[in-house]
Amino acid sequence: MSDLRALDGPMSEAHWRAYGELLAAVHAVPVTDELERLLPGGGDAYPSIVAATRDMAGRLRDQADSGDPLVAELAAVWAANADRVSTLLRGVERLAVDRSGPAVVCHGDPHLGNLLLGADGQVWLIDWDDAVLAPPECDLMFVLGGVLAFAPITAEQQQAVLAGYGRTDVDPLRLAWFLAVRALDDLSDWTRQALDLDVEPADRDRAARIVRGLVSPVGLVTLADAAVRDLDRRL
Repeated sequence: MSDLRALDGPMSEAHWRAYGELLAAVHAVPVTDELERLLPGGGDAYPSIVAATRDMAGRLRDQADSGDPLVAELAAVWAANADRVSTLLRGVERLAVDRSGPAVVCHGDPHLGNLLLGADGQVWLIDWDDAVLAPPECDLMFVLGGVLAFAPITAEQQQAVLAGYGRTDVDPLRLAWFLAVRALDDLSDWTRQALDLDVEPADRDRAARIVRGLVSPVGLVTLADAAVRDLDRRL
């Protein structure tokens, strides 16, 4: 097994196709009674994510004038994106009852940082701590939704992944829902780390950079917001 992460690439077309084949193989694993007992349902933690997001929004409003430049900056970021965050919160809660689908084994976090590359086009997924039983969109959003702002996946790369994955009928509601949950989770959690005074300054700065990326034009908050609003127009 290689130790070269896909983030450090470069990824060939063969790697992208193998990525899709690997996701398809994961989703094809038979769901046994034992797996049903061991694996949580994907997205089941959304109520706590919604609560954490609302708590963070209130915390930043209360601390906006604390005198800490980083707190002031993050408070401004959240204020500027308050409409998007509200849209995601409403979407997650409103669509929760309709997001169920065929439960398959999902890696839960198959972004390029958890993908290792082999010299011959092979790929491996690592870090299975977030494995869940969920609809395929729980994993496919990392390809179709664009979770990492600093590593966007092009249309050609998406096509290569889907060619390897095989036939799939992606449900736009489930895709938008999983994107929105992930966006809220990342935004609140990375903001929490950036505000933590017990964390090294360099780590706080890194967390703040990730928050900025999340709300950038190619960031997950932006993409999830667009997906939820597009879904609203269709419904």
